[in-house]
Amino acid sequence: MTRTDVHAPSSVDFDPELYVCHSVRDNDYPTIEDRVIVNDLLARGYALGSHGTAEQCGHCGSRIRYAALMVREDVREFIYVGETCLGGRFELTKAAFQNLRKQAKLNLHAQQVRALRDEVTMNYPALISRMADIATKQDVTHTEFFIADVYERFQRTGLLSDKQIAAVEKALVRYDERMVRLAQRDADKAKLLAAGVRVPEGKVTVVGEIVSIKWKDSDYGGCYKMTVRSDEGWVVWLTLPSALEYEDATVGDRVSFNCTITASDDVTFGFGKRPTKAVILVKAGA
Repeated sequence: MTRTDVHAPSSVDFDPELYVCHSVRDNDYPTIEDRVIVNDLLARGYALGSHGTAEQCGHCGSRIRYAALMVREDVREFIYVGETCLGGRFELTKAAFQNLRKQAKLNLHAQQVRALRDEVTMNYPALISRMADIATKQDVTHTEFFIADVYERFQRTGLLSDKQIAAVEKALVRYDERMVRLAQRDADKAKLLAAGVRVPEGKVTVVGEIVSIKWKDSDYGGCYKMTVRSDEGWVVWLTLPSALEYEDATVGDRVSFNCTITASDDVTFGFGKRPTKAVILVKAGA
């Protein structure tokens, strides 16, 4: 059938200078914005040309994937034009189509990654869910950072190896153990506060149990620091006295010493300094 519309190549009324390009689209990846543009044209009284669709060039009739939406004001119509006609007849730049092809590759890659993620998530739903929850935490430990890092890479690539799965499962065990310890610590602190326990300030004789001994670096070479839980329940952190260091003090030892304590923002915790008269009362396990 011979075409008589103004968009036909043979039409005497065809004039490429009368068209304005409103947008370009990839028919394999149509967007909501594409539909919004068309709906706006239709609402303003424009009509799609009698030949062609978004998948068929309204000028030559060829099947097209990448399409330019061309609007002709004098006839209040629009058509979709393929790259060949756009460059050969309408004499417009091909840069938009090059961008479309680039975006199509990105979309294909995104689909491939999504498929990989979906497969792993289907096989390990609980693991992925827990990783996602931990990845959103603001304050993280080394264990939580590791889990979040593996999850971020998984989201980016869709890949999760058997070794990574095993490592994350072990990390989740450590995370759960830490959460139990923190919950117990909070419960213990709540009991202390309810009982009115407060760390004393000033010169104090401390009797209690060593709960940790750790090396702390400083500008002066560093030293061992110890945390002691008193028999009353409050906790003090201070330098390990040399007398206890000489006696090979360890976690679990019951000790006694004098020091000056300054309370922290946590009323059950204080900082000690200038310890004296430090002795081990009972060795751990004795």
